[in-house]
Amino acid sequence: MFKRLLITFIVLVLAVNIAGARKTSKAGKITDGTYTDAKYNFSFSIGSDWDTSIKKGKKPVRITLIKKEYDIPMHFSHAPTYTTIPKITIFADTSSVSLKQFVDSLLADKYKTSQKKAIMAEFKLLYGDYTAKKNSKKIIGDLVGHKISGEQKYSIRVSSAGAGGDEMSGSFGDYDVVSDFYAGSVFFAKQGNTIVMMHFICESRYFDMLDLDFEKIIKTFKFGESQEKE
Repeated sequence: MFKRLLITFIVLVLAVNIAGARKTSKAGKITDGTYTDAKYNFSFSIGSDWDTSIKKGKKPVRITLIKKEYDIPMHFSHAPTYTTIPKITIFADTSSVSLKQFVDSLLADKYKTSQKKAIMAEFKLLYGDYTAKKNSKKIIGDLVGHKISGEQKYSIRVSSAGAGGDEMSGSFGDYDVVSDFYAGSVFFAKQGNTIVMMHFICESRYFDMLDLDFEKIIKTFKFGESQEKE
């Protein structure tokens, strides 16, 4: 009898632990169009024209935003899935260096750390042959952040079925090699040892217009009065 009760108890404990492991907390929550991060205590507003995906609580990528409607370059008209969809990735971590030192290190080819590797894996704009266009402070109320903008060339082989009419593509047999640029911006903000990075990327030809939408989000960014301890 005792042995049977013990086995039942062990099974119940295991079931509770498994259920708890499956229930993973999210990085934050969205209330009335404003995302608030649970761990790093920052927030920003999100327009209704963006789809959102909140990540797991322990991951450095906190939330991603995907533009619901966007233009397709002519050379991708027959294969729209090749288009670089306008996307914002919010990455948060800790660093003891100043904001300027952090940005400079991230852009320095010779500087290599595991943290930088993790950031570059998510920030497509900066990975590879990045060409800088702007690099300056970004002031939002009392917050002094930093914003960089640039572009990067890409070449993609796309099926030539139905293609034509765009000077950026060259035909080779049954596929076209499309060469163009994607462009974007990265906004950096730091409070204490917490650093938040907002990476935006899209097709270069639509950047000027879409970066204005990114600016609207940046202007609502703020840190809370206190931060959760690590």
